[in-house]
Amino acid sequence: MKRLATVAAALATASIPFTVLAQEVAPANPAAPDAVASAIGQVVYQRYCGACHGTTGRGDGPLAPELRTKVVDLTRLAANNGGKFPFFKVVRVIDGRSGAKGHGSADMPVWGEIFPKTQGAQAPDPETAVARMTHYLWSIQEPPAPASFEPARK
Repeated sequence: MKRLATVAAALATASIPFTVLAQEVAPANPAAPDAVASAIGQVVYQRYCGACHGTTGRGDGPLAPELRTKVVDLTRLAANNGGKFPFFKVVRVIDGRSGAKGHGSADMPVWGEIFPKTQGAQAPDPETAVARMTHYLWSIQEPPAPASFEPARK
């Protein structure tokens, strides 16, 4: 019994650095959208998102007027985030299984639950489909509007 307690204590102590490391190291945003993933993500996006978000991502799809919540302009995600594309936040919102309610209502499907049922070449698994769509959305970001300038009055 004493030996079992010693082994258990040793295992618990040995796992501490791994737990701390996992908590401290957050995934880094990719440096730029991946061109191949973006191209494939565009196909996935058009198939699953275009009806609401529109073919250009501006929230003007044919079903948008029928929804309770105004559809987000997906080309402004970076501009609305201080000019930086929120890659992992977008992944969580699209996936939907983590409880991220980025759309304010249940109008948007939980794609992380749907993609396993619709496997195909562009969406072989939920994580790949969501990552590809996220790269595509990153690739269509509009540049932030220039700050307005007013000359000083004398």
